[in-house]
Amino acid sequence: MDAAGPQSKVLRRFQILYETGQAVDSEILCNDRVWKVHRFVLCLYSDVLACACDGRFREAKGKRLNLSGEDEDSVDVL
Repeated sequence: MDAAGPQSKVLRRFQILYETGQAVDSEILCNDRVWKVHRFVLCLYSDVLACACDGRFREAKGKRLNLSGEDEDSVDVL
């Protein structure tokens, strides 16, 4: 079996989850825009966002991170 096989399957599954919105469990708001996100992915890429997803913060309880006032293009890259 090709060593890339299992990794390719995982990457394809992530792509499907992203494209379909399946398993979305949180939102990021920035001014008038809303991004549906997977907290798991946010936590992988940012320690700051991982802390925001922690149960001790209101963003974690509401499953919504409000970044209004930030540059929308920067949030979009996120």
